[in-house]
Amino acid sequence: MPIGVIVNCISVLAGGVIGSALGHVLPNSLKEHLPTLFGMCSIAIGINSIIKAVSMTAVVLAILVGFTIGHLLHLEDWASRFFHRLVKTMHLGGDNIDMEFYITAVALFCCSGFGWYSTLTEGIAGDPNLLFAKSVLDFFTAMIFASTLGKAICAIDDNGPVFETAIFDEDNNVVGYEEELDHVSADTVVIAASQVPKDKLVLTTGGLETDHRGLLSVDEYGMTTVPGVFAAGDVVNGPLTVVHAVAGAKLAVEGMVAYLGL
Repeated sequence: MPIGVIVNCISVLAGGVIGSALGHVLPNSLKEHLPTLFGMCSIAIGINSIIKAVSMTAVVLAILVGFTIGHLLHLEDWASRFFHRLVKTMHLGGDNIDMEFYITAVALFCCSGFGWYSTLTEGIAGDPNLLFAKSVLDFFTAMIFASTLGKAICAIDDNGPVFETAIFDEDNNVVGYEEELDHVSADTVVIAASQVPKDKLVLTTGGLETDHRGLLSVDEYGMTTVPGVFAAGDVVNGPLTVVHAVAGAKLAVEGMVAYLGL
């Protein structure tokens, strides 16, 4: 019997339920610093496992080959599209769900390297100890995720972001927000845009088309399929370096200048 796998699944479920129920009780400082501790624990477990490895050549080769295959096949883009369709098919919230957050949670709990390694260890050697350790980390991680899910930034004041908690109906659609606001103190607030175009952008803009990867289609001058609308960066090329983004932006600006006849 896969005891480790069963314990891990139960820990994620229990952590999610407890986090949803007690999220307002957990201090924000605890939610902020616990993930750092989880990361350090995972690194320590990884170091301990590497020390026991007989041949590091196979480990290094597997990492390089795996990274190369994933990059060439654009597995991140395919995974994003798959989960977008899964959420829509199962009516899990549609445009109201944070896909980046959802994919992060799925990858962490179901597809992480630690998860694969610990599961294989139990299956091959019959040792569930690694999965027990992962279960402890996943329990608290699920609790943190569940306690923060449903909150959205509604404003940024002089002290930091201001969150409002969403209210969901039985179909997981947002029907309103709680009156009480959650103020979080922060020295710096970084607003990050998604690396893929939102479906709402495409569906509500007539003539705007995407390619097979869900990225915006542009011509050699950076203009989309809507005349006069230009795009550059990750929404066109996918996740690349800042150098590629700057080069694409320069091309789009030149295209705008030419289009306006300036």
